[in-house]
Amino acid sequence: YSFDFSCVTSLDVMYRTLITKELLKVTIMDSFVEGKVVLSCQNHDICSVLPAGEYLVNVLFQVADTKNFIPVEKVVPVMIRRYSFDIYCADCREIVYGTILSTELLDVKLLDESVEGRFVITSDSSNNPLRDTLTAGEHLITTLYQPTDGVNFIPISKATIVTVLKFTPIVRSLEKLVITYGTILTPKLLEVVCENSDIGGEFMYSCVNLNVDPLNELLSAGLHMLTILFHTFDTLNYIQVERVVKVEVERYVPEFECVSELDIVYRTVISEELLKVQCNTPHVGGKFIFSEISTSTNPIGQVLSAGVYSISILYQPPNIINYVPVQKFVNVMVRQYSYAISCEAELKIVYGTVVTSEMLKVTCCDETVMGGFVFNCCTSTLPPIGDLLPAGSHVIVVKYHPSDEANYIVVEKRVSIEVEKCLPSIELVNTIRFTYETVLTKDMISFESSVEGTVQYSPPLLLNSDEFYTAGEHRISLLFMPQDEHNYFSVESNFVLTVDKFIPKITWD
Repeated sequence: YSFDFSCVTSLDVMYRTLITKELLKVTIMDSFVEGKVVLSCQNHDICSVLPAGEYLVNVLFQVADTKNFIPVEKVVPVMIRRYSFDIYCADCREIVYGTILSTELLDVKLLDESVEGRFVITSDSSNNPLRDTLTAGEHLITTLYQPTDGVNFIPISKATIVTVLKFTPIVRSLEKLVITYGTILTPKLLEVVCENSDIGGEFMYSCVNLNVDPLNELLSAGLHMLTILFHTFDTLNYIQVERVVKVEVERYVPEFECVSELDIVYRTVISEELLKVQCNTPHVGGKFIFSEISTSTNPIGQVLSAGVYSISILYQPPNIINYVPVQKFVNVMVRQYSYAISCEAELKIVYGTVVTSEMLKVTCCDETVMGGFVFNCCTSTLPPIGDLLPAGSHVIVVKYHPSDEANYIVVEKRVSIEVEKCLPSIELVNTIRFTYETVLTKDMISFESSVEGTVQYSPPLLLNSDEFYTAGEHRISLLFMPQDEHNYFSVESNFVLTVDKFIPKITWD
């Protein structure tokens, strides 16, 4: 019996597809014919996966009853194509210069892990972009998966646009700096540093508000905006980094020294040396301005009257924009001029002696001090000069009153004067001769004294008496007692009364 079966006329499959009768769609037209379908391929085991290529597959229906049925055979052309799979990678990526590409960075994945092989990544600018550093710019990265079995698997590639951004160096500096005028700026002072030490470049400095080189010229006092530019040598791959530092330049405060207090005597000339004025910052080139506060006059070279003063010392710099004027005050005590006078320390005189300045030997030791002496007695209301001091101990105060008592002191000295009592002078005849029966009178005694007083005789004189001294010698003692007993001594003396015998008168009748 002759029968037939149907199947595909050709087959186009992918590697890894097992050829089966079902795939070939073998169908027996006569269902009552028993048998089986036998597939075969020349030089290949049809039960295994055939490599990619073109094949002729024999489809034989092997009948069970070979006596009564004729076996039917057909040939089906089969095209086995290479296995197609897929991979994944990012369409685009942005990286910074210096970053080395990697499959992780490109997000490369094999979607069919059963396909053995390896990734091959190439670039339009580098043969090995996973090792080489890509320059800044856009790069086309090709990711190729190369199957180990290149006969049966199709290599697949995908493209990624990688944009390499310029690297921004990390530059650090102070945000604000406060300095004093005269300070030269330095990178160390600004604390300027590039943390990426491997990047070649140089720092460039400029001042926004001044056309000066801030690292070689002094900035004036005030607020300045300093621009610090890190200029990289490789401008293709590195960004030029700029930082701005606020620099506040304070005015320089000069320093000088002087005394805080001054204690002087009138006639002292005020000078810088006396005030001990010394500038500790001579490079500033300023000048000193002196002023006495109460009169607003310059005291240098002048003699100040006795009193209390305040002298202002102002250090005036040549440029007040960059320098601060400095002022100090000196408290000055001008004392009255002191000098000396000389005189006797002690003096002994006798009552009746008039004290004079010549006697006291008073002298002003400084002839330049004009003035005069004034004398006072502590023990008497009498003027000590030109009048008589009573007997006793006295203290004369000698004061020299200068004509300018505001600026010169009154100098005082004391003189101890001892006034001794005066011995009065008396005049008395030593011998008084008269004749018996002569009446003794005061005129006969002829006594005189230099001062008033009383006289006592011992024995008492028989003056104007009816009694007569007997003939012979009579010694009479005299005591003169001055009326001013305080200032005069009493005086004793004596004299002799010689009484001659009376010669009677004889008359002859």
